[in-house]
Amino acid sequence: MSYFSKKTRSNEFQDRSEAEHSEVNNEENVSSTSTNSGDDVLKNHLQYCPKNASFISKTTQNDLIDCCASVILHKIVNAIKESKYFSILVDETFNISTSEQLVLCIRYVFHDKVQEDFLKLVIVENTSGLNLSKIILHQLDDLDLNIKYLRGQGYDGGANMSGKYQSIQAQILKIQHLALYTHCASHCLNLTSPKRMLLLKTTLMKVLPNSKSFRLKSVCETRWIERHDAILQFLELYDVIINCLDELVNSNEEIALTSILAELFSITLPLSKQLQNQNVEYFQSLKMVKTIKDEFENKRKNDIQSFNLIYTKSLTSADIHKIEVKKPRTCSKQINRENILANDPKEYFRLTLYLPFLGYLISDIKNRFVGHGHEMIMYLQYLIPFFLHEDTDIEKIIESAKFYIDDLIGSIEEVRGEVTLWKQFWKSQLDKPKTAIEALTHASEFYPNIKELLKIICVIPVTTCTAERTFSSLRRTKTYLRSTIGEDRLNGLMLLNIHRNIKITPEEVIEEFSKKHPRKLQLQYM
Repeated sequence: MSYFSKKTRSNEFQDRSEAEHSEVNNEENVSSTSTNSGDDVLKNHLQYCPKNASFISKTTQNDLIDCCASVILHKIVNAIKESKYFSILVDETFNISTSEQLVLCIRYVFHDKVQEDFLKLVIVENTSGLNLSKIILHQLDDLDLNIKYLRGQGYDGGANMSGKYQSIQAQILKIQHLALYTHCASHCLNLTSPKRMLLLKTTLMKVLPNSKSFRLKSVCETRWIERHDAILQFLELYDVIINCLDELVNSNEEIALTSILAELFSITLPLSKQLQNQNVEYFQSLKMVKTIKDEFENKRKNDIQSFNLIYTKSLTSADIHKIEVKKPRTCSKQINRENILANDPKEYFRLTLYLPFLGYLISDIKNRFVGHGHEMIMYLQYLIPFFLHEDTDIEKIIESAKFYIDDLIGSIEEVRGEVTLWKQFWKSQLDKPKTAIEALTHASEFYPNIKELLKIICVIPVTTCTAERTFSSLRRTKTYLRSTIGEDRLNGLMLLNIHRNIKITPEEVIEEFSKKHPRKLQLQYM
């Protein structure tokens, strides 16, 4: 063996010795760190516990997760029962394994605060209104929540959710007529249309009528083959994209319409943000909507002045992009409304874009934000002191209160007396509550019927944002690496993730675990 090979072999042994020494030091450091961080309890448990009491099998882990979830659910359900009245918030989504999931959440009042809590995920195969309503009623019964106290239903505008005859809300209303349906107010603001996608599709049908593609693919960040497919499709539709871009750049209407959208949607932005808050109340949202509707109507009344500001902004944008603002070419025959207009581009865009879109917004807001059956309880909003004025007709409040006659503690005459005193009390007060939940803190035992009515007002749902936020937790919990996770384990992990503010103790979990497993277990090692 040569000198160099001996030297190399010697170096290899030296390097290996140093590496082993380093690993020993690292293990000691890790052990020291674990001890300092409190992991020595788990370490001692695994080292010295009996073999039948380690509790590290997947079955036991699932049982422990299920016990934690049971404790959390038990606390939420007890709070709902203490609140008495509640509403359901329901939405649907697909998980990573392409299973349809129904999300069930509850809105209620607890300790003078509005709560919206996630309760359960349920896999559904049939999404008809009849089947979904049966699932919801079964889940409420399983949770020991009495439908007698159900006072509201919050869904999106899908036919199986909001239809008049065969939907969820219609089926539940047959059983509980006091459970009024509310269309998610956040969905009601979704009034825009994907104009650019429509333009791409229209141009595609003209240029490449035989193409099977109707939209561009996004470039995937992790899968190279997806990038390859996206680029190939981009090249295939290159002529179509060029035509679309040319039409957008040369479109006077696009610039004017974008300026109009920016101006009008900036008015709805505060409402959109406020509707994301679970504490917002039904009548409070209607007041905000009315304020926005009044502002739109004021703009339509003074349309010349309001559009002048928008048009000036669009001219500035056109100058920057070197686009000539002009009226589109008109037809020889006056068969369209725009053909009879003046040649002034500003007047053309005001009459063909601004006023129609403004009218559409006003009309749609009126139609979307008042649900069927809510008219009979509209005057209950005047129980909120901020809206209760000296000229408020008490009899109209009484008529609305009759809808909840079964929930009232006393007779209608007692309610009339309470409302009269309630109105007289707030007449001289300067600082008046603006919401039902604030007024509820002032409704002492002297006003028992008003207190019940204010509770019902608080639980009427406004949006399904809480149910939709659950989708984010679902995507974090059930990933493609855990796509086969069981439904019980998934619900347990979701409850632990979403309700981190609910404190559970080891004693509560052990107690639940002992009920779940009556056989002999060495629980002292838990």
